[in-house]
Amino acid sequence: MVFRLAVPGQSEPCVLKVFDEDSFPFHEICGNVLATKLAETAGPFFVKCLDVGQYTGSTDSSYYILMEYFEDDTDHIDLDEPISMYNLCYQVNYAIHHLSLLSLQHFDLRYDNIRVKMLPKPRDFFKNGVKTQFLIKVGDWGQCEFNWGAGAGAGAGGSAPESESESESQSSTVLSSRPVNTSVPREAEYSAKWGEYPLSYSHYDFQYFLSTLTPVLDNLQGLSYYYMYGMLMDFMQPITFTKAQDRPVIITEKSSQALLAFLKREVLPGVELLAEEEEEEGEGEEGERANKKSKNK
Repeated sequence: MVFRLAVPGQSEPCVLKVFDEDSFPFHEICGNVLATKLAETAGPFFVKCLDVGQYTGSTDSSYYILMEYFEDDTDHIDLDEPISMYNLCYQVNYAIHHLSLLSLQHFDLRYDNIRVKMLPKPRDFFKNGVKTQFLIKVGDWGQCEFNWGAGAGAGAGGSAPESESESESQSSTVLSSRPVNTSVPREAEYSAKWGEYPLSYSHYDFQYFLSTLTPVLDNLQGLSYYYMYGMLMDFMQPITFTKAQDRPVIITEKSSQALLAFLKREVLPGVELLAEEEEEEGEGEEGERANKKSKNK
């Protein structure tokens, strides 16, 4: 059960998630703790965990997680605006990059499973000349996996790479030092619907995010309208998905690092060009209105 509530000492509302009695949410607690650390060291793209505990009542005993609350979700992002689409894809990949440094796989990073903090004014967060009106917030770690063994990186303080070749390797070590997350349906009879969930770290998360974004874009303007989506899908090939849940089957070999580099190198110049054209059109329209006003006088 999930509740929104006011907590003494907190200026903003919080979210309280209470689990079934006698259920210890090991993976979800660990994912929240790791994400909170990333929010402090890697950037504000993760929902912070404020408290973890066990409520003991007169008749039951349940574990709970107290988290930050964010009112808005991705529906508040204007996907028809290229700069917004770019910021969304870049921020998601940036967050995944830092997850990979901890070998933390989300496994449920859907488009509709991301919260958003709208900013009071646009901000050039990455110091690359691109301003964003929002920051994504990744949470909901119920299906996560981590501690795969050798891992995909060395720590949470790394920076995003500039080239595709940088840090492309992934761990082949099967997780063995703790229980596998039983919330992940890995049984053979579920594979047709739910796809494949690797037992070592993979580049699953952004591929799944993009697959859940597909019907949203298709319902808005049609997929052909969103050139950035097409560029990313082409770059990530070969990839395939299940028909029922849009879950990855053949998983891309393109890492979040490679995708960040691709976005900066191949996608951003087109976004900037479109922004310049829109600005020139706006200035032209303002000039026409000014001329009309002066003639009327």
